Amino acid sequence: MLTFARQKAQLANVLSRIEFHHGGFLTYEHAAPVDVIVTQAALHHLPDFWKMVAFLRMANMLKQNGTFYLWDTVFSFHPAEYQIHIDAWIQRVAKPPGEGWTAQDFATHVREEYTTFGWILERMLTDAGFTIETANYLTPEYAEYVCRRG
Repeated sequence: MLTFARQKAQLANVLSRIEFHHGGFLTYEHAAPVDVIVTQAALHHLPDFWKMVAFLRMANMLKQNGTFYLWDTVFSFHPAEYQIHIDAWIQRVAKPPGEGWTAQDFATHVREEYTTFGWILERMLTDAGFTIETANYLTPEYAEYVCRRG
């Protein structure tokens, strides 16, 4: 992920202005407040309790009015419609074995990882001290948020 971020920063001609850090949501410490925190496809590995702890920690690391960008699996469908949406998601994105994430990989993700419903995630973000500037539900299974630390 950091390699990808560095490549994107280089293409945008901002690489020299960005510091990249590898660290866990629950363990990383930063010496001074930062302007921006970006997380992509990583928070779904934490159950909601620890996700909330991570949001609180990130909010504390950000400068006042700092930006938090989040892209991850987020369920925006009604909970009662889970079977239809999960089946459709797996059919839409799964690849044959050897070509990428398989149907079995996605079924394992749903069973063993911690994707949160958007309405819960948004409450967690605001309770952690973020103002949600944009919430873009790309599909019923993916979302991106741009938040500001209040």
